[in-house]
Amino acid sequence: MVSIKDENSVYIFNNETSTPLILALELSYNTDYENREISLYLETNNLNRRSEKNLGEIFGRDRVGLMRAVLFNLQDTTSIVWSQGEVQLGMWGLLERVIVSREPTREVSREDSLMWKVSHRAWHQRWRVEGERNRKWRELTRTLTATNELLEIMQKDYSMLQRFPEFYE
Repeated sequence: MVSIKDENSVYIFNNETSTPLILALELSYNTDYENREISLYLETNNLNRRSEKNLGEIFGRDRVGLMRAVLFNLQDTTSIVWSQGEVQLGMWGLLERVIVSREPTREVSREDSLMWKVSHRAWHQRWRVEGERNRKWRELTRTLTATNELLEIMQKDYSMLQRFPEFYE
């Protein structure tokens, strides 16, 4: 259910549209005492087109993993979900596969293939590594850039009316 360890991850959200958008990072947060799910929001609008969260700064050395990333279009109550799915040790989750592979890794419907391709163009990741020999990764930066192309494939989501009531008052 959880991605690779994300405690050294930075998430950046760039909004290239004129639409107010929120990227929700739904995380599994494990400490020595409990395991719980929490959401972090990266919000953008006409005045603030970029938002960034460094999970290491927020959670310290506790284990944090991405379960889902959900993009919400507050203007027309649509959303798109990128779920990690079941992740085994040493394996990539669905989001990593979308970022790395231009095409789906198995046969999917035409609609799902379009979602995959648009998502692949919207998400990017960069690893910062240290050491010439051991090449240990130190930080992962994932960037989502919202474009009109991405907005066009989003689906109606009326749950946003309850999730963001302050916006719809």
